Amino acid sequence: MYKKRFLSAVLGMSLLVTQASVMAQAVSVNEVEQATQIVMDQKEEKGLYLVQKGEITEIDTTKHGTRILVGDYNNGIFFNLQPKVPVLDANTLSFKSQKDLKEGMEVTVIYPKNSPMALSQPPMSSSAVLVIINSPKNSIEVGYFDENLVNEANTLKLNIGENTVIKNIKGERRVFTADDIKNKNATVIYDVTTRSIPAQTTPLFVMILDNEKVASGELINENSERETEVTADYKVLREIATDLEYEINWDNENKQVTLTKGELEVTFKIGESTCSINNQVKILQQVNKLQAGSILVSEETAHLLK
Repeated sequence: MYKKRFLSAVLGMSLLVTQASVMAQAVSVNEVEQATQIVMDQKEEKGLYLVQKGEITEIDTTKHGTRILVGDYNNGIFFNLQPKVPVLDANTLSFKSQKDLKEGMEVTVIYPKNSPMALSQPPMSSSAVLVIINSPKNSIEVGYFDENLVNEANTLKLNIGENTVIKNIKGERRVFTADDIKNKNATVIYDVTTRSIPAQTTPLFVMILDNEKVASGELINENSERETEVTADYKVLREIATDLEYEINWDNENKQVTLTKGELEVTFKIGESTCSINNQVKILQQVNKLQAGSILVSEETAHLLK
């Protein structure tokens, strides 16, 4: 009897110790996961900017500035450039005017990662802070550089030289040094690098970006971005198609959009007063047109889709 009680007590104590150990491990793992998440969150907040690289496929001048489409209608972004947005030539390292931007140019547009983006196709942003005309001989890096002037990806380290041009996005007229770049977001233009990890370079040009975190981003209605209001007899095709649950496909080469739902297929071509419904052409009263990045169709057309 005594031996049974003794064994029961020993087993009970062992079970308690095991449970305590498991709980301690669980708490420890949980704390590690929380700490890791905090570190990841902190790291994510350091890089405050995104880039859109590509060809200018459309450009026009408005009373508010210059509007460019970088990329195509499927993967591009419309940028409404405010008049004060600088244009930098990565080849000559000189500033240009927005009037120097031409269709067919390869550019890099820098904008805050949390900036509002209009619900249009393609999406539209008025938050660009810098446009760079790309150079075939020089490279561009945008991101956060730490105390040692190493970027977050640990792929590039800056060694500031006597001939490195350093400016800030605010256009302040003063002498900037390497210390002004540390722990900052910046745009770097450079040429040769060492074959090391991270690669090291003496940059040609550094633009220190605004390091105040942009307010949380949101998708905004494209009407707020539109230069002119849609007239009563025109409707935004994307809004209609989305409400009626159509699948939308844009053909950039032919400048036309096709809506599909089940066995129904409707195609609209910009600049024409027709549409194709299951390959049957229908004459419309008004021309399909493109305005501020949105395809507009007549109210008559809107009723055809219902």
